[in-house]
Amino acid sequence: MKLMSILLQIITLVLGISAILIVGRPEDWKKWGFVVGLVSQIFWAILFIESKQYFMIIGVVFYSIVWLIGFVNNIKVKESK
Repeated sequence: MKLMSILLQIITLVLGISAILIVGRPEDWKKWGFVVGLVSQIFWAILFIESKQYFMIIGVVFYSIVWLIGFVNNIKVKESK
């Protein structure tokens, strides 16, 4: 395995797990978990392109939309308080 591929996998793993852990927190800064999740989708896309799993990019698009919706909804809840 190439070093770059291993590095991409580690970054993807760390960002994905961090996003879920941050979103699950009760504090106000949990909205940043959605941002981390959205950023992790970039690395998922790179991994899928690198491994020629182009059809999986559709999943990346939908996951990105869900992370973005979560962020927007979390901001709206904060503003309405």
